[in-house]
Amino acid sequence: KVFLENDANVAAFGGFLYYKTKNLVGLTLGTGVGGGIIIDGKIYHGLSSAGEIGHMKISDSGECSCGKIGCLESLVSSYGIPRIYKKLTGKNKNVFEINILANQGDKVAIKTLKQAGYYLGIGISNVINIFDPELVVLSGSIANSKILVNEAKKIAYKNLIFKYKGKIIVSENIIENILLGAASLVK
Repeated sequence: KVFLENDANVAAFGGFLYYKTKNLVGLTLGTGVGGGIIIDGKIYHGLSSAGEIGHMKISDSGECSCGKIGCLESLVSSYGIPRIYKKLTGKNKNVFEINILANQGDKVAIKTLKQAGYYLGIGISNVINIFDPELVVLSGSIANSKILVNEAKKIAYKNLIFKYKGKIIVSENIIENILLGAASLVK
């Protein structure tokens, strides 16, 4: 037998197994923004491809890889964050260089990550307002930016319409979660 599944769904399912929750939304932050939704211990697919959280419209600017404008992914990804930085400075830097500069105290790099964190926070608050999951799990290389994640959490909590009893966490186990989730599909 062969099983096919979206990588963000598998990562979210692995997170569900690792954290032992009933309901979870996972966001993988890297080249793009992937999303996986776990409801009652099952990957939620909708009619076919639910969970495309990275393509939630957040802004009126930012060209996305999907061809639309203003998707979360266009603002919080390995190509979106450098675009914000370039608008502010006119210089090309990749997301890792921007994070290093921010950690060294560079004000423009910090502003860039906080702006991306703002957009991520709006996306997270939308997800929580809709699904109210026990956990929102952020993973991937961009989730390693404490400046971005702290801003995202602050903005997410500020924009909720109810007192959220769950948690927003960063998982450093994305590879393990993907492997665990993929293996569990077969099992």
